[in-house]
Amino acid sequence: MRLSRLPSCRRAGRPGALLISVLVCLTVIMVLFASWIKTMTLERNQLRAQQDRLQTEYLASSGLERAAAQLAKNSGYPGETWQISAESFGGLAAATVDIRVLPVPDESAARLVRVVADFPAEGTARARRSKEIKIVLNTLGEAP
Repeated sequence: MRLSRLPSCRRAGRPGALLISVLVCLTVIMVLFASWIKTMTLERNQLRAQQDRLQTEYLASSGLERAAAQLAKNSGYPGETWQISAESFGGLAAATVDIRVLPVPDESAARLVRVVADFPAEGTARARRSKEIKIVLNTLGEAP
């Protein structure tokens, strides 16, 4: 009884082809994984920037409300730079709200309030929002 064997040249080619196909599959998997990681990083950065923009919107509105409250107490309120600590935001970053109160020409009982909010207060990737309103003071020197 004689066993037939495949020629040695046919057997030698198969492990090489298998190795190449495994390497190609691993390369494709690594490229897909790297692409997924890059997409996740970009989405996280976009979400953080969107959160910062929303935070500055709230800060600017709060600055306007703060100015109205101060004008209600004192019609000569000139404004201020409101520094908000990082602890107020859960340790994320500090914020700055610049409030300026200006007289309105030809309207002695009115004030123009300009607010500029920055979050975070320092750094290159900060969000900024500006708002402006006119507040008419009561005859008693109070904001309505």
